[in-house]
Amino acid sequence: MKKEIMLSFVMMGAMMLPVYAEDTPQTGDTELSYEQASTYTLSIPTNISLSDSADQELEIKLSAANIRPDQKVEVKCSDGIDASSLVTLTRTGGGEIKVKVTTDGTSGVTSSQVLASFVNHETTASTGGKIQFAKIENVDSGSYTGKVTFTAALETN
Repeated sequence: MKKEIMLSFVMMGAMMLPVYAEDTPQTGDTELSYEQASTYTLSIPTNISLSDSADQELEIKLSAANIRPDQKVEVKCSDGIDASSLVTLTRTGGGEIKVKVTTDGTSGVTSSQVLASFVNHETTASTGGKIQFAKIENVDSGSYTGKVTFTAALETN
C-alpha cells in the first residue's frame, strides 16, 4: 500500500513539471493528393441491318463516363471505310457491293475524321456521334456482310 501511495506522489510530481514552448507557434502544411483516371464505356451497335428503302443510322454513345476536364474521348473509324467513304459488303457465294458512309447524309467519312467527341460526364457526343449508311440499291439477291472498326482514345483538350 505504501508503494502505491509513493508511486502516486511520484507521478503527480512528474505531471507538475513545467513544459517550455517557444514563444512563436510552429506551423506546417500537409499536402494531400489523389488522382482518378478517366473512365468510360464505349457503346456502338454490334450489328446494323442495312435497308433498300432508307439510310440506316449508327449512333455512338458513352456510358459510365467520368472524364477529366482536360481530356476528351474521340472516336474514329480505324478500318473498313476506304478513302472514298465506302464500306465493302461481300456477298456469300461471290460478289460485293459498296455502300456510302456519311456523317450528315452528304459528307463522306474518312479514317482520320473524328466521328464523335465526348467531354466530362456526357454520354451523348458533344460533336458528331452519328453516321449514316446509304440505302442499298440495285444489287443481286443474297446475303452481304461487311465490317467497320472504330477506335476510341483519350485526347487532351
